[in-house]
Amino acid sequence: MLKKTLLTAFGLILLIGFLGSVKFAPGFGQFAAMAAEGARMVTPATVVTATPARPEVWETTLTSTGSVMTMQGVTLGAELAGKITRIAFESGANVKAGDVLVQLEPALRKPNCARRKRGSPGPDQRATGARAPGPVDHFAVRARLRRAQIQQAAAQADNIRSIIAKKTIRAPFSGRLGLRL
Repeated sequence: MLKKTLLTAFGLILLIGFLGSVKFAPGFGQFAAMAAEGARMVTPATVVTATPARPEVWETTLTSTGSVMTMQGVTLGAELAGKITRIAFESGANVKAGDVLVQLEPALRKPNCARRKRGSPGPDQRATGARAPGPVDHFAVRARLRRAQIQQAAAQADNIRSIIAKKTIRAPFSGRLGLRL
């Protein structure tokens, strides 16, 4: 067994010596041949391409993801309820302060003037037969009645204007509108 081990060791030493001489021997070894080829090798020229310079317009945008918040914002509503008859804006439109945005149906009651006839006594005076005491200046009474009717009509007109104003939604300040729902 010792003979086999010694023979195997001797064989390995010879093999290593042979391989070393083939690989590293000066003049004819593989590494020497590779070094000689490397010395003879010429580096190829670097390829360079060129384009004439010319002005170009570049787009000045930047795509990004983010959130946008308003500086001022309000949710608008009417003082009185009603049916919407007109929406006077588009989503995202620019408006000035005071522009009409939404108009609700005024649903105004028309003054019933047909029940009153000018210069005739009311139905309650006819039924009772009431008369004015003493001499009556009919022209003065009619003039006062006309003034009272004019004042009443003016008050009714003011009331109607007030109702229309309460049913008109206007922009409280200038800006861009959001979504209309």
